[in-house]
Amino acid sequence: MQLTTLIGKQVLTPAGEKLGYVLAVNPTRDVKGIACFLCADEDEEEFYLPARNVISYSDALIANRSRICSPAGIPCPLGKTVFSHTGGFLGTLGELLVGDNADPLFIVHSDGAKLTFPLSRVALGDALIVYPEGRRKPAPAKSAPKKKPAPKPEVQMETVAVEEEPAPAEPAPAPAPRVFRREDALNRVNLLGKKLKKTVYDENGYPIAEAGERITETIVARARRSNRLLQLTVNTLTNVM
Repeated sequence: MQLTTLIGKQVLTPAGEKLGYVLAVNPTRDVKGIACFLCADEDEEEFYLPARNVISYSDALIANRSRICSPAGIPCPLGKTVFSHTGGFLGTLGELLVGDNADPLFIVHSDGAKLTFPLSRVALGDALIVYPEGRRKPAPAKSAPKKKPAPKPEVQMETVAVEEEPAPAEPAPAPAPRVFRREDALNRVNLLGKKLKKTVYDENGYPIAEAGERITETIVARARRSNRLLQLTVNTLTNVM
């Protein structure tokens, strides 16, 4: 049976109802028969029809409505590139003959000529590789056997000495509350809002407040921390609010 003669044929039910037409033919994995047909219905939606459901291969394929969700066999090899075992280009696969109790034959179209090769000389893949007569083609790669997981080593229980947790450290004593002094309140009230005549610096030479700046609570606090409250006060005595 030639695969190309099946492509394009209509697919009908035994009652004559049209199911679609054949787009491609997938051979079985041993390439000695047909596994399924890729078809399209009237809405051009593709579906797979198993070959076992085909009743007749006459002018149209007569089959029941059974479909399969995924393809069976191997993808249709028609049109694939063909190379020699040394990498030389031979042509493209134009025909594949399967069934009829005969060995499958690959017919390669090469520059207007047709080259015929038996299955024993052809290796299938993304492309077809043809080997010389009498030379055995490589066997398909087998998946490596799964390794059994190594048995888990027995866990020996060891006695572990438990260290005693150290006693919690005593909390640090709370800082003594700041003693509110009346003179501090007077200084803060008397200085707030006044304008400085000269810049006041801390012990490192950094300005606490610039000349012409009005005194705020932040400046008072900064001067108190640097022990420059007196200088701050003196530099405001001659200023007018």
